[in-house]
Amino acid sequence: MRRGARQIGLDIGRAWVKAAQCDRSRRIERVAAFPRKGEGAGLEAEEMVVIAETLLRQGFEPSPVIIGLNARDVRMEELEAPPVSDEHALNRIILGEVGRLARWEADTYTAQWWRVPAPTRASAQDTFMSVAAPITTVDSAIEPLAAAGFDIQAVDLRVGAAARLCARQAQSDQLVVLVDVGWSCVEIAAYFDDRLVFVRRLEDSGLAQVGASLPRVAMGERLVLESLVMDLSVQSHAWNLARAGFFAAARRVGENLVSELDLTLTYLARRFPGARCCDVLIAGGGARIEALIEPLATSPDVGARRAEPGQMVPFHPRAADHTGEPIFLPACGLALWGEEH
Repeated sequence: MRRGARQIGLDIGRAWVKAAQCDRSRRIERVAAFPRKGEGAGLEAEEMVVIAETLLRQGFEPSPVIIGLNARDVRMEELEAPPVSDEHALNRIILGEVGRLARWEADTYTAQWWRVPAPTRASAQDTFMSVAAPITTVDSAIEPLAAAGFDIQAVDLRVGAAARLCARQAQSDQLVVLVDVGWSCVEIAAYFDDRLVFVRRLEDSGLAQVGASLPRVAMGERLVLESLVMDLSVQSHAWNLARAGFFAAARRVGENLVSELDLTLTYLARRFPGARCCDVLIAGGGARIEALIEPLATSPDVGARRAEPGQMVPFHPRAADHTGEPIFLPACGLALWGEEH
C-alpha cells in the first residue's frame, strides 16, 4: 500500500453494502453497512450513485476504492508447472494452462498466480494457485462504479481479502481458515505461510435458509431478520414463535456446516501437513447469530470462533464501536489491499 494512502474497501452483497475506509496510519477509521436498493439485483450506475452519496453522508472521504468479487465470479485452480527461472515464460505457461482448463480464448480473461507448498508426493513440478475471471466479468463489476465517479484502485477476491486479514498475525506454520456465512452461500478460504491456498463455495447454505423460517409480515422480512439477529426483547406470542423458529433454523445451518467444515479441514490437513495448528474463524452475517456459531464452536473437529476485525487491525476511535462486527471483515481486508507492497 502506498504510504499515507487512504483506501475504501467496498463489499457489495446480495442484500447489504458493507464499506470500510483506512486512514494514513492503516487504521480502520470508518465503516458502514446499509441495505441495497434492490436485493439480489445486478449493479447499475444509478444504485452506485446512491451508494456513493450514502458513504459521503456517513463521513467517508473520496479515496481510491478496492472492490470485492465473489468466489462464484472467478475460477480458482491449483496448477503444476515445470521449474522455470524466467518469470515471463512461467507466466505464459500458467496463463495458457488456465485458459486451456477454462476453455477461454486468449486475451479474454485476466489472472493472477502465486506459488503454494507442493503436495507431499514427490514431484518434479512446482505448484501454483491461480485466480482468474473473464474480462467481461471484471468490467461488469467496475463499470457501474466508475460511471458513478468512484476511483477504482483494484479488484480483489472478497473472501481472500477477509482471510488475508485474519492471517495478518499468523505464524508461518499456522493454517487460518475463514468461513464467511452470507445470505445465499458460504465461502471458505484458507491462508497458510502468508498466502491464499484454498477457496471453496457452498451454494444454498447461507442465511436464506434462516430467512425462509421468518413470518411474512407488513414490517418487512429484512427488518424482522435484523431484529431477530439483535435478539430484541418483544413481549408477544407471535414474536416468541418467530424467535424460536429463527434460532432453530440458524442452529440447523450451523450443524450442517460442521460436517462440511470437517471434510474441508480433513482435506487441508492432508494437503498441507506442514501446518502445525489451525484456526477457524466465522465471519459474515451468520457470525452475528449465536445459535449458528454454537455448533461450530463446540464441535471438537471444528472449534470455530467469531472473527472480530478489531483483533486483527487497529481501529480509529471514531469506528471503535464496530471492532467486534464480523460483517465488516471483508471490507476491512479490501481496504488494506496492497499493504504488503
